[in-house]
Amino acid sequence: MSHCTIRAATRSDLPTLGDWLGRSIDLPGTAHEHLLVAESSDPALTLHATLRLLPVIGRQLPHVSYHVGCTVHAAAELGLFHRQRTLLLGHDHTGASELADIAWLQGDVPLAEQALALRLLLDQALSLLRQARAHYADRLIAELPG
Repeated sequence: MSHCTIRAATRSDLPTLGDWLGRSIDLPGTAHEHLLVAESSDPALTLHATLRLLPVIGRQLPHVSYHVGCTVHAAAELGLFHRQRTLLLGHDHTGASELADIAWLQGDVPLAEQALALRLLLDQALSLLRQARAHYADRLIAELPG
């Protein structure tokens, strides 16, 4: 297993990170926002993973979240049972801090190495959060890829 180091992303990392995320990505634009990368000591792999720590989400526009639920219409005496899927819109996470833009190199990299890179990124993000606690919300959420 190669060794991973964690560092702040640079402009030269952005094309790779954009490919992983499937969209264009930019460097942090606000104080206490961090875009971190796990870099391999193996020159053939270079970057292993990325993660962004956002201090507060939804300041300009509310942060929208969706939940697929269900509604049930039932009446045993009529033999009625109808289950219908629903889509619920919420703003519950507005004002929270967020771990976002989580992505990693896939393919020939062993699962244990991918997990290590993500763990090191998470540890670094939580360390940054602890160091400047006043700049982050009481609640931390994670955007899960996929």
